[in-house]
Amino acid sequence: ITYWTVRGTFDEMLARSAHVTVGQPSLPFFLVMWMGAQLGAQLGGAIEVALRLPSEIAAVVSAIGLYRIAMRFGDRFRALVAVGLFASYDTVRFAAADARPYALALMCVVWSFFMLVRWCDSRKAGYAVAYAALASLGFWFHFTSGVLFPLHLLYVWTREPSARPPRSHFWVVTATFAAAFAPMIPQAVRTWGERGMHSFAGTPATIDLLDVLINVRLIVFAGIGLAVARALYGRLSVRAAGAWGANQWFNLAWFALPPVAFYVLAQFSD
Repeated sequence: ITYWTVRGTFDEMLARSAHVTVGQPSLPFFLVMWMGAQLGAQLGGAIEVALRLPSEIAAVVSAIGLYRIAMRFGDRFRALVAVGLFASYDTVRFAAADARPYALALMCVVWSFFMLVRWCDSRKAGYAVAYAALASLGFWFHFTSGVLFPLHLLYVWTREPSARPPRSHFWVVTATFAAAFAPMIPQAVRTWGERGMHSFAGTPATIDLLDVLINVRLIVFAGIGLAVARALYGRLSVRAAGAWGANQWFNLAWFALPPVAFYVLAQFSD
C-alpha cells in the first residue's frame, strides 16, 4: 500500500492517499514516504531502502529523545540502560525496519513528552508550542498515539502548583490542538466506523491484559538475575527507593494506562 500510494508525482500521491483506508491519518506519513521514494529514484532506484530509511532515522531519533528524558529524571547509567532496553525491544526493532508510520509516531511521542518536560521546567511558551505540535503530529501519524494524552495531563497535574506552566500557555496548547485535530475528525469517524476491519486479532480477554500488566516471565528472570548477582557480589543488597509519592504514581499510570486503554477499545472493535 505504501509503495503504491507514494509512487509517481506529488499530485498522484495526494490523490491516492485520499482513498487509502488505513488505521491512521495518512497524509503526513505518505508525504514523508513520497520524499523517500523520490530520493530512492535519484539514487538509482533503491526504492525499498529509501522507504524504510525514514523509520530507521525516526527510531534513532526516538532513542536520543529517550536518553535525554532519562537523563532528566536519572543519571547517565540509567539513561543508557533505558536506551538499551528500548533498542532491544522487538516491537521497536520491527517498527524501525518497516515502511509504515509506527516509528514516526513513536518519535513524535517521545519528543513531545520531552518538550512537555522542558515546558514545565522552563515555563517558556516556545516549548508549549513544540509540545503541542509534536503531540499533534504523532496523532496524525497514528491514532493510537492519542492514548498518551491523559498521561501528559497527569504529568502536569502531579507537579507542584508553583512548578506548573502559566495558565495562558494552556490556551496556546489548546488552540494548537484544535487547529491540528479539526481536519482529522472526518477520518477519525470513518476509521471508528470501520474499526472491525483494522483488527487482525481476536478480542483480548482479561487474562491477556493481566499477562501484559503482570509479566511472569520478566519477574522470574529478574529474580534469577538478582540471585546470580548476589552470588557473584556478596555485598549486593536491594532496598526500597523511598516513600511512594507522585512520581511513583505517575510511573505506574504510564505503565498501566496504555494497555488498559487498548483493552477497553478492543472490546468495541468487533
